[in-house]
Amino acid sequence: MKPTLKTSLLKLALVGILFYASYSLSNHYAASLAYVPEVAFAWERNIPFWEWTILPYWSLNLMYAAAFFLCRNAREQNRYVARLVSAQIVATTCFMLFPLHFGWTKPPTDGLWGVMFDSLVAFDLPYNQSPSLHIALSIIVGAFYWTRFPKIRLPILLWQSLIALSVLTTYQHHFIDVPTGALLGWLVLWAIPQHGVSPFRRRSLSVVQPDNQTGRLKTNEESFAKTSEASFCEAKTNAVNFARTSEASFREAKTSPATRSREIKIAMLYLAGAALSALPSLFGGAWLWMLWVSVSLSVVAFAYLTGNAAVFQKQADGRLSAAATVLLLPYLVGVRLNMAYWLSGKAKTARVRDDVLIGSISGVAEIQHCGGVFGKKTASAALKMLARCSTLLRFLPCIYHFLPQKSASQAKSPQPLAISDDLLAVLDVCAEYPRPRYHGAYRVLPLLDMVAPSENDLVQAASLLEALRRQHGKVLTCCALGYGRSASVVLTWLLVYGGCRDLAQATAELKQVRPQMVLPPETAKAIEAAAGRLKTSEASFCEAKTNAVSFAKTSKASFGDANRDSEDK
Repeated sequence: MKPTLKTSLLKLALVGILFYASYSLSNHYAASLAYVPEVAFAWERNIPFWEWTILPYWSLNLMYAAAFFLCRNAREQNRYVARLVSAQIVATTCFMLFPLHFGWTKPPTDGLWGVMFDSLVAFDLPYNQSPSLHIALSIIVGAFYWTRFPKIRLPILLWQSLIALSVLTTYQHHFIDVPTGALLGWLVLWAIPQHGVSPFRRRSLSVVQPDNQTGRLKTNEESFAKTSEASFCEAKTNAVNFARTSEASFREAKTSPATRSREIKIAMLYLAGAALSALPSLFGGAWLWMLWVSVSLSVVAFAYLTGNAAVFQKQADGRLSAAATVLLLPYLVGVRLNMAYWLSGKAKTARVRDDVLIGSISGVAEIQHCGGVFGKKTASAALKMLARCSTLLRFLPCIYHFLPQKSASQAKSPQPLAISDDLLAVLDVCAEYPRPRYHGAYRVLPLLDMVAPSENDLVQAASLLEALRRQHGKVLTCCALGYGRSASVVLTWLLVYGGCRDLAQATAELKQVRPQMVLPPETAKAIEAAAGRLKTSEASFCEAKTNAVSFAKTSKASFGDANRDSEDK
């Protein structure tokens, strides 16, 4: 439901009061100090002063306020307000703890530009520098318009870029304020995502419970109908619940103490890496960009510290959210290089069964572009060269994220690089890296790397693999390398649906095609527990379905006999 005008005005007024009150407080606090430092690079003296850029600088205020009235529902509006308030609180805290000032004198201006500059000076003292709240708000406000008006995204991007440039060309901020402000804006978007819940909260699975309420029956015919329907509905409900359990992407899983200990150890290693990455920034200059690496590793450490794969914000289409992509870009480049190193000279995909494959997420593009294990091996040199050139985009996931994606229904047929017409389904269990472009069926269930998956995760993944296999005929289960997470999922599937009598037999079969697979003791325990649980669930479901069918047949026969008796009478 669209918020009313009164509600929008009230929220705008409250947020505006908070903005001006906190901004003025930090401004006057810095002005009261005897010494306030200034951080600027020598090359910044070459930045020109463009008085006309005060117009885009001021336009952010209008876009800021107009967004309150353009929200389509209360949820969207509340999320927008939460983002603005969060950015304001963090920025004001930084202004109070680390006050900075801008000491350059602005050239004289007149006319309309002069009036706009004078009105700005009357409110905005030369403090509140880093992080630039103007930059942070331009990202937050720009993200709103980007989502709200998808048909004019290019003009929005250009105008927001001009707003970001204006903080330098109007002599309002030094350069150091720009990346720190951008970091604040992306952190807020990551913490309060457009879809789903915040990475600070764990997602839990909610299963609809069957309605057990029954009423009194007036006739035998009515009793038969309702009883049969109740039995069928119960069986159907069990099936639906089982399907939802299998297909859920996220679940609050109970991990073993050993797995939890390993998650904490990995988190500590990433935190140590974040601290070491931040040390070069003390030298200033270009070394300040190492703070980006530090932030990226800190986000990964947070994922392992909380045991929450949702921190990476991998979406249903296989992309990471824009905020996660920007924050994690240094880490993503490292992941890509690591994948290239370990897969060098090795097959990216392997066939376990005729209809079940295992491999790396980087092998998804090969299956589509070059036919993979199902396609023709005689691809032309031109196609191979084009495929190799396309890997550049996979090394730059930030660029890849903003490229337009086409669904399978929207994709033109035939695709130039899609040699195989029979594209297999893909089950992606890699949480930390986006998938390459793919026009076939695709499902994602993100799992953390280097730790044993939980029993719940394996139950979901194995049952989802089987569902995709039955629906599409061929399934590729992939993770970063195809050695760990995907191997555990395929092993669980082999035990439940593949006919393997025990884990040793399943492991031997998988090692024949994937000798590099890794199977730690904790993962083996989780696989056996998940397989046992899944076999029990499958048996219970089949029994309930059989009983429902038998009951329906028996009840139908009895009802037919009763009707014939009544007709004879």
